[in-house]
Amino acid sequence: MSRVLSPMVCGCALTLGLAHPARVGAQGLAVTPTLIEIPAGRSSAAIEVRNREANAVAVQLSAFSWSQPGGLDVLMDDPQLLVSPAIATIAPGGVQTFRIIVPRGARPIERSWRIILDQLPRPQPVSPPLSVRLRLSIPIFAAPDGKAAPDIRWHTADGVMIARNTGNRRIRFGALAIDGVPLAAGSSPYLLPGAERHWMVGPRRPVRLAAQTDSGAIHAMLAPSAP
Repeated sequence: MSRVLSPMVCGCALTLGLAHPARVGAQGLAVTPTLIEIPAGRSSAAIEVRNREANAVAVQLSAFSWSQPGGLDVLMDDPQLLVSPAIATIAPGGVQTFRIIVPRGARPIERSWRIILDQLPRPQPVSPPLSVRLRLSIPIFAAPDGKAAPDIRWHTADGVMIARNTGNRRIRFGALAIDGVPLAAGSSPYLLPGAERHWMVGPRRPVRLAAQTDSGAIHAMLAPSAP
């Protein structure tokens, strides 16, 4: 089974921040971390969920491989990515640790997955009757063997700007602009190894690119490719 990752689902972990726990509700749940990086040679990590509510809370974690064919963020069921436990009920004030185990083996490029964490509905109404349930998409990156770095190749063709990551590590885009006009990052600010991202930039002409990334600033003039 596969699904295309929507901006809403993908953005949860990003808009809630990476350095601090994610929270929902007046008290709510606290989730740490909201981004997982597994070093080369290792295959496990953990997610901690703390219940700050006055009632017990049930959560479920689902595991997916993550790829970007055609510039889309696609999640597919991955039985090799293990989560234990997959479902847990957390008492008020309690903490649950979920163990994550990724497939072992050689990693010539960084591998990527996502964990979708869902707060499950309560079996019966409790006070207050209206509550907000958490859905959080947590990216997992397993570092490649050896030196890791993105390598972004830019070009324009037929009014489309194309960024292709020929490196072995993802890159994360922040602010992105063409001729000073901001562009949206799309469903995800990440560009995975081997993937492409496309932006419409209008009629064939040279364009001035400015981007902020987790690997530094990018400034370039892009000439349209020959027809």
